[in-house]
Amino acid sequence: LCLRVCPFSPGNPDEDQLGKERFGKADTMRHAPETGFFLACFAGAVKDGLRRGKSASGGLASWTLGDLLEKRLVDEVACVEPNEDPAKLFRFSCFDKPDELERARGSAYYPVDFSEMIRYIAKTQKRFAVIGLPCLIKALRIAALGNRTLEQKMPFLLGIVCGQMKSRKYTQYIASLAGVEEPLEKVSFRGKRNNAPASDFTFFCRGSSGKEGKISWNKGVSKIWGNRWFTFESCGYCDDVFAETADAVFMDAWLPEYVSDSRGTSLAIIRNKKILELLEQNAGAQLDIQEVSVQKIIQSQQGVLENKRLVLSWRLGMHPKIIGGKRLEKRVPPDPFSLNILARRRQDALDSLSTVTRTWDVQAETASEFRARIAPELKRLERITKMVKWASLPQRALRK
Repeated sequence: LCLRVCPFSPGNPDEDQLGKERFGKADTMRHAPETGFFLACFAGAVKDGLRRGKSASGGLASWTLGDLLEKRLVDEVACVEPNEDPAKLFRFSCFDKPDELERARGSAYYPVDFSEMIRYIAKTQKRFAVIGLPCLIKALRIAALGNRTLEQKMPFLLGIVCGQMKSRKYTQYIASLAGVEEPLEKVSFRGKRNNAPASDFTFFCRGSSGKEGKISWNKGVSKIWGNRWFTFESCGYCDDVFAETADAVFMDAWLPEYVSDSRGTSLAIIRNKKILELLEQNAGAQLDIQEVSVQKIIQSQQGVLENKRLVLSWRLGMHPKIIGGKRLEKRVPPDPFSLNILARRRQDALDSLSTVTRTWDVQAETASEFRARIAPELKRLERITKMVKWASLPQRALRK
């Protein structure tokens, strides 16, 4: 059963097939290879300053979920909320009142499982909106293909743009940088700071002893994220950036015209007519939004697209995956030469570092001991990165 719904299992429908079946028949639907189907694209935020401040970006995802409840288009919303348990810091929960969604605002770079939730959805007669990462939404779409009742119970599936997902070890390691090396009770990944760019958010944590720590994104967290420490191997074989099977997908507005606003701004791709109506009806009232081109959406995630298309093509050519006796195929073709020689060397170093970080035993090795152990991998990556920068200097200077 797991293999039949797994978003990475060979032979299962891909995002193009699922998207076409779900959205391809609408008269006004458009399509871009990078984003999949779309009716409209928006940039903006909720007008409520308090709610915007508690959100990871502009609050459009939380607002949409709340309005689906408010209009009784769904009975409950399934989304991730904090859970003050060291063994499971976040969990999927259900909410039937818009105000309760306040508990679920913000981002969670932390693995959560959906098994209890899918059992609950299957045994009730309620209608649900579910929000999750592209791989989860795709899995739910595949599950619904063989269970039309399940499809009717989930009339709205919303997505979050994703470049990679981290293991629990990522959270523990960032906490160590913030000065807390003990079991954690609470974490917040995306605290906002006045007068700071929207991209320089703050990580907060509290340990089991009550000790608290903070560290900002630009104090070393960004490097760990960008170099793919503690990233799941499956993320290296994903080509879905914009949750192409979701009715709507939300993301940060990583564009020059928005990133300087510390309050945060959302971008959204809408594929469901009912969700489009909700946004348009509240534009200027509860929402400060404007329509933008799909090219702007693509521009905001250019780095993620390069990794999930160009680098993926190289990885499929160099490191093919065999699952259940079948070779994993994606929508990009395998090509070991899709990257130039220096880029290939750097990607090899990044993948090697990512693999090594997954071996960290939090119980047996302190964060400082772990850093000492992986020092050779870090030095190797640093050398190659410098070579890449020097080699690309003329091109970067010309572009500037």
